[in-house]
Amino acid sequence: MLYHRDQQRVERLREFFPDGMTPTGAGLRFVISHPQVTSAIVRFGELAHVDEAISRLEEGPLPDDLAEQLITIHNRGGANR
Repeated sequence: MLYHRDQQRVERLREFFPDGMTPTGAGLRFVISHPQVTSAIVRFGELAHVDEAISRLEEGPLPDDLAEQLITIHNRGGANR
């Protein structure tokens, strides 16, 4: 049940991602965008997942405006609706 709830939240946030950005990429880049976030729990089921994570992290932090927009949406409970 939590999985489905979380999937719905991701789909609501996806509309704010630039073309080509995946939820995984946004999440990883969000972590390195904020010094308050000190770790991420990431599951790698395949070697391709490791390659994907490395590629996304090499892109650097999220653009400030996107990171702030996602925080605002989260704080307003927008991803919960």
